[in-house]
Amino acid sequence: MSSDIIDEPDSFEHEPSLTIKEQETKSMSSMDDTPILLTGDNKNEDTINTIDNHDSFDSGAGNVVMHKTPRRRPLVKYEFVMWIIILTITSLACIDRFVWNVWPRQTYTIGAGSAGSDRLEGYKPGPWSVKLYDALARVSGRYAIIAYNFLLITRLKSLEFALMKNSFVSRYLLDCSNIVHANNRLHNWTGIGLCVLTLLHVWSILFPCLTHGYTAKVVPGAWEWPASERTPVKCSVSDEPGCWPGDANVELKQMGLQVDDVFRMVEMTIFLMILMPISVRWLATRWHAAIQLHRVINVVYFVDIVRRHSHPHSWILNTPVFFLYCMDAFVWANYWRRNTLPEVKRIKLGQDYMVLLWKSRFSSSKQIAPHYSIVMQKHDVLEEKHIFTCFENRLQVPLPQQTSSEVMKEDDIDDPVKDKTFEWNAGCVIRVFRTPRQPRLGKLERYSHTMRMYEEDPDYIITGPTPGEMSLKLQSAYELSRGHKTIMLIGAGSAVNYIFDFLLWLGSTHARHNHPTDDNGETAHPIAVIYTTRDDDLFEWAAASLAAVLDHLPDELSQQVDLQLSHTGEMELFGEEGRSSSLHASKHSLHASCRSISFYDQRIDLDREIKSHCKVFCQGSGAFKSAVKKRCDHVKASFFGGEGGH
Repeated sequence: MSSDIIDEPDSFEHEPSLTIKEQETKSMSSMDDTPILLTGDNKNEDTINTIDNHDSFDSGAGNVVMHKTPRRRPLVKYEFVMWIIILTITSLACIDRFVWNVWPRQTYTIGAGSAGSDRLEGYKPGPWSVKLYDALARVSGRYAIIAYNFLLITRLKSLEFALMKNSFVSRYLLDCSNIVHANNRLHNWTGIGLCVLTLLHVWSILFPCLTHGYTAKVVPGAWEWPASERTPVKCSVSDEPGCWPGDANVELKQMGLQVDDVFRMVEMTIFLMILMPISVRWLATRWHAAIQLHRVINVVYFVDIVRRHSHPHSWILNTPVFFLYCMDAFVWANYWRRNTLPEVKRIKLGQDYMVLLWKSRFSSSKQIAPHYSIVMQKHDVLEEKHIFTCFENRLQVPLPQQTSSEVMKEDDIDDPVKDKTFEWNAGCVIRVFRTPRQPRLGKLERYSHTMRMYEEDPDYIITGPTPGEMSLKLQSAYELSRGHKTIMLIGAGSAVNYIFDFLLWLGSTHARHNHPTDDNGETAHPIAVIYTTRDDDLFEWAAASLAAVLDHLPDELSQQVDLQLSHTGEMELFGEEGRSSSLHASKHSLHASCRSISFYDQRIDLDREIKSHCKVFCQGSGAFKSAVKKRCDHVKASFFGGEGGH
């Protein structure tokens, strides 16, 4: 997920590599001349010192006692294991259909007779096109059963959460640090295979008609449970009126179809060849409609495979996974750690951004950049919760709760919480979209849901926290560091959320007693942070908030941070008591806290900043991430991009 919602594309600033105009720099030392961190890419390190779930601590009276325990690196990557499982099970299932057939369909009965009649020896008689149709039907049928289950399993957020939440499996067996991206890739490639093979499954019966001059004959069958069509009685060799010749009759050179076969051809062509590509394309621009269309296709596909009397394997194998998916999508995702109408502080940063700070009744997560889902209490049935990368107040930092533009306009913040010292434990910066919804799915959602969150009373339902795609990846990169790679955090617009939370996590009890050191026991190389935005209010608030966060870090941690802030818009000033005064105070505070601080009034030169020794994490728009990744690929630097921000 992006640091903004995935409803509409966030307009994170497009910041390709351009020239730099440096306004202030505390330290002129180059990153290339400093000691550097080693990330998890170092294959020679067998063990590390870290904190696991069994570490004890006593935070009373400010005294913290932590016990470091050695932890071996996880044995194998999650994605590799999943691909091995998928390929192995699929291969065995397909081989079984040709060789062993230990579970033939004729072992089941329903309604008027058998659930099917699997050929146990050889292929259907006829030319190679008939045999190809027979083989494709067997392979595609078995693949569809296995692939559909894995499509749903890769969408089980409760399973993702369980594996990422410092479980025994993720600590010692599976490297789940990239599980979100891995599940996306597994889902995408398995889904593509399912669509292709399903279309071949329903259309391959016509192959002999195209290659060997066979004719096709449609004969209606009899109704069968659950909602299927049983084949009529097969004819003799003679072509009698109303007689079904079988699905491949070599004597008559005729392929026999039923009404349901034709229906499935039309159905699967519409849903998998037309609507599925539309839903995938819309995920980047019309997420609110795309996800609903995607779900409709899912339900239609499930109903189609289990309604057939000839699909007993789907009844037994696919039905339980489908209902598990439904429980996860509609129960766990909406009611796990649910905050209904929490106390919220809303800070409007101009017209394009806002900050939400709230009091969650759940404890902070142990992961960096957790996800929270937010939706208005009054929302349309089809309106999905919106997932944000957020930050948590792990150090009780009092972030600024207004900007100079609000002070100059004497415009009080429009929310029920007027206390300027509002105590909060979770928050996020949100990009506000004001484009009309196309297509519109309900009367309340004429525009983006973020516009309603900005304009209306802050009556929200907030669920979370759950780990995000950055959580374990960034945490492991820092904890496994030993002086070889530069950890570089790059963000644009509302991507400041994950930067905030990494710094807050860095100063938390867990990280404070675990910060990396080099071989001589000295504090490791500083972390490079690059943040850019063109929005005046957001830049001012982000600078002040970063100053507040860094001021609360211990010196040995804040001195690890090299900070570069870039404002690419036309700055509006409000006099001595306005924005210039606020920015001056932020600069002064950051100079006192950071290892180095630089302010720019133009785009940052990525070519100069990103070197081969960098391990780069980035959140922003699709164009912004592409520019960063292009530079990383050019210098062979490691790159990890966040979700969303298309």
